[in-house]
Amino acid sequence: MRSNELTGDQLEALGAKVRPMLRYVRKLASRMDHVLDAQDPLRLKTVAAADKLQHLLTELHYLGVKPGQTGRQTQERPQPGPDVGRC
Repeated sequence: MRSNELTGDQLEALGAKVRPMLRYVRKLASRMDHVLDAQDPLRLKTVAAADKLQHLLTELHYLGVKPGQTGRQTQERPQPGPDVGRC
């Protein structure tokens, strides 16, 4: 099996598992910013891990987007009235 063969439900399930991990690693990196030197190897690896998780989450998202699909399918927004946006 290849990643492009995963179903939308499978992609959503993976994303649901990755999101809390990403939040945890981002918080950890933020705490490290306050106590470790900016070039500390452990801090740099933690920031790199957060970046990799973010890239993974982005890839999961785009694998779930069908060709020609743009954004979320939402109801059409009402048109603003004549006074909206005037100063």
